[in-house]
Amino acid sequence: MITVKDLAAELGTDRSNLRKWIVQRGIEMTKVRDASTRGQETLAVSEQNAQQIRELRAPYAVANDLDGVDGTSTGVIYAIQPDPDMRPGRVKVGYSKRLQDRLATFRCVAPEATVIRTWDAPPDVESAIHLALSLTSDIKSADTNATSQELFEAERPERIVERVDEVIRAVIPE
Repeated sequence: MITVKDLAAELGTDRSNLRKWIVQRGIEMTKVRDASTRGQETLAVSEQNAQQIRELRAPYAVANDLDGVDGTSTGVIYAIQPDPDMRPGRVKVGYSKRLQDRLATFRCVAPEATVIRTWDAPPDVESAIHLALSLTSDIKSADTNATSQELFEAERPERIVERVDEVIRAVIPE
């Protein structure tokens, strides 16, 4: 048996969201007493179910190459699909010096958030990208908050990535 807490840590998500995700998929959990909880009951899954969960969650894993983003100089512009299954055309485009932390925060409300692409860039490029995306006819803002324009929708998420590529090539010399 592996506790949901330990499996969540392994998968880079929080325990509560993983528990909800497991319940939604009808995967069996069992209450166990564990030394790490000082004998208190905690939820666990069998090793077989844990492997099934790992396989099902694999598409939402954080790429290992994101670990290099340490906040020492520039950060990254990122394109993240908050809910790739329900709204595949919706993409959040933003800037972060610590993408791992940002993604962990997103996964509190969108457990299946998936990084599509990252670009090394200084922070001032973000506003140019947002402006260009908002002026592109086949991409629309999906933000309900008029002051925040980081969420965009297109028929194909690749279109948003292509447009960000174009802007970055135009504003960052190689």
